[in-house]
Amino acid sequence: MKLTLSFVVVCGLMSCALLVEAKSSNSFRELISNKAGSCAGRCGQSGTDSTKPCQCNLSCQTYGDCCDDYLTLCNSCDGRCSAAYDNKWPCQCNVDCPSYGNCCSDYPALCQGVTTTVKTTVTVPDLTTTTTPVPTTPFSCPDDYTAKHPNPDDCHSFYECVAGVAYLVNCPPGLYYNPDLQVCDYLDNVPSCQ
Repeated sequence: MKLTLSFVVVCGLMSCALLVEAKSSNSFRELISNKAGSCAGRCGQSGTDSTKPCQCNLSCQTYGDCCDDYLTLCNSCDGRCSAAYDNKWPCQCNVDCPSYGNCCSDYPALCQGVTTTVKTTVTVPDLTTTTTPVPTTPFSCPDDYTAKHPNPDDCHSFYECVAGVAYLVNCPPGLYYNPDLQVCDYLDNVPSCQ
């Protein structure tokens, strides 16, 4: 049996493949490819490396010149859990990637449970109250009576009666007197001041 072979070289932008046509089967087969190379240590590279036979950048899938291990190595969170966002990678492995829908497929398996500690300073307003005796008492308190009463003119303060003397007490900034609980509270919890 005589077999006639035809060779065709097909080239893309960065790679070529040698195809063989066997006359007996009328089909093309990829015999060899010059895409030998690896993305090991090259994932997320920027631009094209013309010294390499294959690429590991975001555009390699568009141009068809990715190394054979591109998807395995570059679309993985292996060694990248909690890494900062980097637009050179095809997928992300940080805590925000679920919100943006750009996590690598192995993110849940490799990164769930991995936490990053971030030191944060929070400023809390001073929650001390000031008590001022009222020289002219617009609010009269019964003798020997201790109680708290809302200030009818200002929701940010209240009167505290102690031994018949009314004291004006100011709530901390951003808080309002809640007569039901008899404490300074957030506005949402004080319907009488809204």
